Amino acid sequence: MLARIALDYYMHRQHNQGRHYEVIVVAVICCLLAGFYLFITWQNLLGGSFSDGVFYLFGADVMSPWGNSTPLAVAVHSQGIPPPMYSLLLALFGAGSQNIHGAHLITTVTLLAALVAYYLWMRVQNLAFREAFFLSAMVGLSSAVFLHNVP
Repeated sequence: MLARIALDYYMHRQHNQGRHYEVIVVAVICCLLAGFYLFITWQNLLGGSFSDGVFYLFGADVMSPWGNSTPLAVAVHSQGIPPPMYSLLLALFGAGSQNIHGAHLITTVTLLAALVAYYLWMRVQNLAFREAFFLSAMVGLSSAVFLHNVP
């Protein structure tokens, strides 16, 4: 889906040449947001208030092709099975309860990919650069996204 949005954006840009600053501004903002979210999430906590992160991390341990599963991970994972795609993504990149920093990194990267996809989609919908940029920034800095990413 992200590839389709990027293709639509590329086709849309063919009609509006000369806006290279747009890519630079979005890339800089993504780097700043990545630094901000990694700074506040780079810790060894398994989960926080109102978090189901423990189930995802232990699910990643159970699904890991690298053999990270422990009896505790199997027991916790069997108590509450979340949707498997995020746990599978964590498992494929070697993140889980034994690599929490890797899980935080993957969470931040997927957040930024979602924000870029949202921005590109708004540009394809003919929103001006400023409108699309500020709406994406508002979503990226909203309290819901902030609380979701802070353990």
